[in-house]
Amino acid sequence: MPKKLVLCIARKKMEAQLGGEIPLGFSISNEIFNKATTAFLSQGEFIEREQVEEDETILQAIVYGVVSDGSRVLGLWRKQRQIIDGEFKETRHNKKIGLAAGGHLEPRDGFGDFSYFNNEILREFSEELLFQVPPRPVPVGIIMYEETALDRVHLGLIYKVIIQADKVSLAPDNDEYDKCNFLMPTELPELRDQMEGWGKVIADAIISETFSLG
Repeated sequence: MPKKLVLCIARKKMEAQLGGEIPLGFSISNEIFNKATTAFLSQGEFIEREQVEEDETILQAIVYGVVSDGSRVLGLWRKQRQIIDGEFKETRHNKKIGLAAGGHLEPRDGFGDFSYFNNEILREFSEELLFQVPPRPVPVGIIMYEETALDRVHLGLIYKVIIQADKVSLAPDNDEYDKCNFLMPTELPELRDQMEGWGKVIADAIISETFSLG
């Protein structure tokens, strides 16, 4: 089976692009989103995922879309996935709750243009969620989190989609999630300990009202 290639960049190159360091947490800024995507386009490369999964000198790009109905955020409960011989399966987030859908960026026609990132988040959405109307992802910022080794090798390019709650559901054949529910901000503190790392970061930004769901 062919090895999966994912978009990566040397951490030092991203740090230089962002002025010397990568801010931790959820940086809600179109400017920083644009700087990060520019760095991936101009200095990134596609590398076999298994080669970089434990290399903290390399950052793997992730497109991640927060889905909101304007006042609530879509919570996603991950499946209990099993490792399959010959195929890379992410199992470190098993049974955890996420507050966004997305994944790694892969080689596609059109790489080199900023529309590539939008096309990749739409591809990820199509694999994980079923929208009754076409989603319109809007870039909002980046996430960098360093609590675990898994967190330290990924950088999130964060989007937001606002849609009516009855117009989105899990894709029937998705390989990531068991269920999804829209959650009020007041429900997030009680669920926070069950969340994956980036889910915690997004939850904190929603609770503190630094990130608007509207």
